[in-house]
Amino acid sequence: MKIMTTRLTALVAILLMGLGAQAAGFIANGITYDITDQTGRVVAVVAGDTKYTGSINIPATVTNGGTTYTVKRIGNYAFENCTDLTAVTLGSNIEQIGYRAFRNCTSLSDINWPSSIRKLEADAFINCTSLTRVELSSRLEEMAGSVFEGCINITSVTINEGCAIIGDNAFSGCTKVKTINVPNSVTTMGSGAFNGCKALLTVTIGNGLKRIPNYAFENCTNLESVQQGSKVEQIGYRAFRNCTSLSDINWPSSIRKLEADAFINCTSLTRVELSSSLEEMAGNVFEDCINITAVTINEGCAVIGDNAFSGCTKLKTVNVPNSVTTMGSGTFNGCKALLTVTIGNGLKRIPNYAFENCTSLESVQQGSKVEQIGYRAFRNCTSLSDINWPGSIRKLEADAFINCTSLTRVELSGRLEEMASSVFEDCVNITSVTINDGCAVIGDNAFNSCTKLKSINIPNSVTTMGSSAFNGCTALTSATIGNGVRIIANYCFENCTALETVKMGEKLTNVNYRAFRGCNALKSVTVKNSTVPAADNESFNYFTATLYVPAAALNDYKAHALWSKFTQILPIVENLYLVIAQSESGRVKMPVTKGANYAVVIEAEEGWKVNTVTFNGTDVTEQLENGVFTTPAMYESGELRVTYELTVDAVASARLSNVKAYGAGNDIVVRGTEAGDIISVYTTDGKLVSSTPADGGEMRIGVSNGAVYIVKAGSKTLKIAM
Repeated sequence: MKIMTTRLTALVAILLMGLGAQAAGFIANGITYDITDQTGRVVAVVAGDTKYTGSINIPATVTNGGTTYTVKRIGNYAFENCTDLTAVTLGSNIEQIGYRAFRNCTSLSDINWPSSIRKLEADAFINCTSLTRVELSSRLEEMAGSVFEGCINITSVTINEGCAIIGDNAFSGCTKVKTINVPNSVTTMGSGAFNGCKALLTVTIGNGLKRIPNYAFENCTNLESVQQGSKVEQIGYRAFRNCTSLSDINWPSSIRKLEADAFINCTSLTRVELSSSLEEMAGNVFEDCINITAVTINEGCAVIGDNAFSGCTKLKTVNVPNSVTTMGSGTFNGCKALLTVTIGNGLKRIPNYAFENCTSLESVQQGSKVEQIGYRAFRNCTSLSDINWPGSIRKLEADAFINCTSLTRVELSGRLEEMASSVFEDCVNITSVTINDGCAVIGDNAFNSCTKLKSINIPNSVTTMGSSAFNGCTALTSATIGNGVRIIANYCFENCTALETVKMGEKLTNVNYRAFRGCNALKSVTVKNSTVPAADNESFNYFTATLYVPAAALNDYKAHALWSKFTQILPIVENLYLVIAQSESGRVKMPVTKGANYAVVIEAEEGWKVNTVTFNGTDVTEQLENGVFTTPAMYESGELRVTYELTVDAVASARLSNVKAYGAGNDIVVRGTEAGDIISVYTTDGKLVSSTPADGGEMRIGVSNGAVYIVKAGSKTLKIAM
C-alpha cells in the first residue's frame, strides 16, 4: 500500500503541473498566448482552439489581467495548416519564429519581417505557396532547415549581413527565386539549401563560407552565373548537379576539394581552371558537361575520381600533372573531341575505362612511372596513332587497346610481365610489335585480327600464350616462338593466311586444337624439341610446308600421326647461304636468314649483256626487274648463276636471239641453237675445251666446276661462271 500511495501522489502532482501550465496561457484579441517567462513577462503566440483566418496583427506587447507582456516568439505549430490565413503583421519584438509555425499556410501572401527577428526555426514557412518575398534584417542569425521549402511563389530573398547559418533545404523548391546573395557573415549552409530553384539566375556567395554543401544548388536549371567567395575550400556532393545553364563560375584559389557529382550535367560550362590548392576531384565531378573545351589542373592535385570528366564531349586536351597519384575508373571516358593527353610522372596506373571511346584521341604521352594500363583504358580510341611505351610498364590489362584501329607500332620493354586478354585485338593497322625478354604471359586474343602485323618474335621469357593470341593476323608472314612456350594454345595462329615461316622452341610439348588451321601459305615449320610434341589432328590442315626438326629426332617425327603428314621433313640447318658463282678463283658465299628474301643486282660489263640467270638450276631470267633478281624466301642454301652474252651485230643477234647457256651441276647447258651450229667452249685464256656441232636440241657439255668459260654458238659469245 505504501508503494501504491507514492505512485498515486506522483501522478496527481504531474496532472496538477499540467493544469498549471495550461492555466499560464491566455487569449487576447482572438490570439492565444503562452507565458514563457513569468518573471521577465515574456509570451509566445501559440495555436488556438480554432484555426486562424484572414489577417492577423500580432502586437509587440499584450496586456492580460493588468500585466503587460512582451511578445517575443511565434510558437511551434502556432499557425500550421491555417490555410485561410492571408496576412500577418509581426510585432517589433518578435525574435523567433518556431518549428512549423506557419507550415502549410497556403494563402499567406503578406507578412512583414521585423528587424528584431534572430532565428527562423525548422519548417517555419514550409509550403507557404502564396509568399512572394522574404526580407530578413541584419539581426537574423540563423535560418534552420526547410524554413521556406516549397514556397513556390517567392521571387525575392534578402539575407543581410549578420546571418551565420542557412539550414538544410532552407529554400529548396522555391521555383521562382531569381537571385541569391549569401552574405559574408554566413559560415554554414546546409544540404540542399537552394535545391530545385529552377528560376534562379545568379548566385553570389560571400567570403565567410568554406564549403558549398551537398545538393546546395542541384537542379537549378536556369542558373547562369555563380560568384564564389574567396574562402570556399570544398564544393559538396551534387552541389551544382543539373545546373544546365551554368556557364559563368569563378574558381577561387582556396578550393581544396570538389566532391562527387558536384557539377555533373552542367551542360553549359565551357572551362574549368583549378588552382594548385586543389587536392582532390571526387567521382563524376564534371561528368556529362558536354560543352567544356578547356580544363586546367595545376600541380598540387593528387586525386582525380571515377568518371570525373566522363562524357565531356568537347574537351580537346588534358594535362595530368605530376602531383596526381590516383586517377579513377572512366575518368575521361567518352571525351570524343579529345586530341592529346599528357600524363605526369606521379601516376602508376592508367585506370579502367580511363580514355575509352575517346574516338578523336591521337596522341598520348605517358609518364615515366606508369606500371599498369587498366581494363579497357583506351578501348575504341580509333584515332590513337602516337603513344609512348615507358620502360616502367609491367602489365597491360584486358582489352586495354582493343579496336585502336590507328595504332601502328607496339614497343614493350623488358619490364613488362603480362599482356592480358584481347589487349590489342582488332588493332588492324599495327605492323610492328616488339616484346622484349621479361614478359611471361600473352593472353587470349591478345593480337587477334591485327591484320597488318607482319612478324612476331616471342621471347624466351614467355611461358603462357593464350588461345587465339594471333588468330586472323592475315598479313603475318613469320612467327618465332621462344623456348619458354610449352603449349601453342587453341586457335593461336588460326587463319594467318600469309604465314610462311614458324619456329617453335625447345620446350614445346603441345600444339593444340586448330593452332595453325587455315595457314595455307606455310613453307617452313621448325620445331626444336627433340621430344616430339603432342599435336591435335586439327592443329594444321595444310602440310605442304617443309618441316625442320632436330636431326636426332627425324625418324620420330616421320613416325608421328600428325607430323608425318608434312610432305618433306628435314633436319634443322643452322646456317644458310646464298652462293653466287662469279669467277674461276671461287664464289661469293653470303650467310642468309631462314625465311628472308634477298635482292641481287646483276650488271654486265661494257660490251656484254645478261643472257641467262639461274637459281638452284632453274632459269629465272624473266623474273629480273630492272636488273634486280629477288630470291624467294630462303629455307635452304641456294646458288645463283649468271651467263653473260657478248654484244653482236643486229642480224646475228636476231637469228641467235633464243640461244641460252647456263651452268647446271658440272654441265654447261646450251639451248636454242639450230642443227649444224658449232658450239665451242674455251677457257678464259683461249684454250679450247670442246667443239661440238649442235643437233637443234638441248646440248650438255661436261666441264669442271670453279672456273669461268667462254661459249661460242655460231657468232654468239657467252660467258659462264661454273
